[in-house]
Amino acid sequence: MNKYLKMLLNIIAYLLAMPILETIIIIIASIALTTQNVLKGVKTDSVLQTQTIIANYSLIIIAISMTTSFLICWRFFRKDRKAFTEEFGVYKTGFKNNLWAFSSGVSLSLLLAGIMTFLFSAGMIPEYQQGLKEIVSGTNFLFAVLVIGIVAPAFEEILFRGLIYGQLKNNFNVVVSVVVQALIFGAYHGNLIQFVYAVPLGIFFSYSYLKTKTIWTPIAIHIWFNIMNIALDYYAGKEFLVNNVNQIFLIGFLMTLVTMMYIVKSKEVVLKGETESAKDN
Repeated sequence: MNKYLKMLLNIIAYLLAMPILETIIIIIASIALTTQNVLKGVKTDSVLQTQTIIANYSLIIIAISMTTSFLICWRFFRKDRKAFTEEFGVYKTGFKNNLWAFSSGVSLSLLLAGIMTFLFSAGMIPEYQQGLKEIVSGTNFLFAVLVIGIVAPAFEEILFRGLIYGQLKNNFNVVVSVVVQALIFGAYHGNLIQFVYAVPLGIFFSYSYLKTKTIWTPIAIHIWFNIMNIALDYYAGKEFLVNNVNQIFLIGFLMTLVTMMYIVKSKEVVLKGETESAKDN
């Protein structure tokens, strides 16, 4: 088989794994509820019932499908855990690495919130966090953090910066691989607004992966980015963001600027237990 065709098929398989699992879970849940209602003699609309399941249990469905997808990946490497570690750079990271991962995630979230809120206030775009609101609506904050703030970023980073980037880098140079996986990452989010900001985020996550040689770095940045978005949605809200858009943008911009200057300046590969390849300037 042509190596490019094999790469394409592998990428498609990775991308389809979670949607297929989600569909299976929804079908099983719908059949179970329908059977229960039939036994009780209650008539139900199957379409409405499916929509209700998706609306009420979306976080649970996401958590199960992502976790299962990860376990499938882990099982693939079960015979050689060293291969898994080497493939994704699963190494412990140092304090500096964790600090700038936290700073990057929080600052990018604030910067994005400022930009998007300004565009929303100007009537140029709809509310950019509407998709997040629909998913976490009526959900416990800690559960939302667990699924959207931790499970989802870990899954997406292993999928895009690990599996998909790994497929691309075996066939193309680094620049092409980074850009293509970022484009796929943007398209994966399913709407134009998220595509526009997810692409540069995907490039930055890849840069952080290449910079530190460990998948934990983009996972950590992505986790803090998502947690900050959830916190803004739960505790700030649209009105607060609109009324304080300039301050939020300024804080996000300055934090991002300082963080990026440090990251670019640093030549250090911060891996606990590993030899540092270089020293800071």
